[in-house]
Amino acid sequence: MFGTPKEIDSLIREEVEKLSSPAGGLTMIYNGKMLFTVNSPHHIMLQHRNMEDEYGLLPFPKYDEKQDRYYSYVSQWYPTLGVPGTIENPNRAVNILNAMGYNSSELTDVYVNTIISEKASRDEGSKQSALLALESKFYDIDRMMSITGIFTIFNKMTQNGKDVFASEYARIEEQAQLKLDELFGGE
Repeated sequence: MFGTPKEIDSLIREEVEKLSSPAGGLTMIYNGKMLFTVNSPHHIMLQHRNMEDEYGLLPFPKYDEKQDRYYSYVSQWYPTLGVPGTIENPNRAVNILNAMGYNSSELTDVYVNTIISEKASRDEGSKQSALLALESKFYDIDRMMSITGIFTIFNKMTQNGKDVFASEYARIEEQAQLKLDELFGGE
């Protein structure tokens, strides 16, 4: 028995939701059912290195030949640190951050040269792609902190297949700007 169209739609949506989750996507990758996935070198090292299937790493492509460099998004789950523009004692914050980052370049070198380059990369091409992704990384603080809600708009657009950015952004623009002003100390 197939059920009603509503039941079938519900079942399909449940399955798509499961497969769209990080765990569902990993299951598909491990079972050889997914051709591409978006991931960071760190996650590849943790999640993909024991795979039996071959895989490679590619950076996000440039928009066009005029783009000066590649841009590789860093996972929102990467540990990051932001300092608000309204901080009362910026010199103290700078000193603390300097102390925390004193040996970070050495740790980064070990991470890149040992973990990413040797353990996670299966061939020279993937190694070079991983290094390129690391060299071209950028952080999207809005996505990480959900400040404006723009990422939610993009998710809606992806889910429903409709270009609703202009109307959805117009709906949240004033509140989003207030949140940005509060975070960065704007007027």
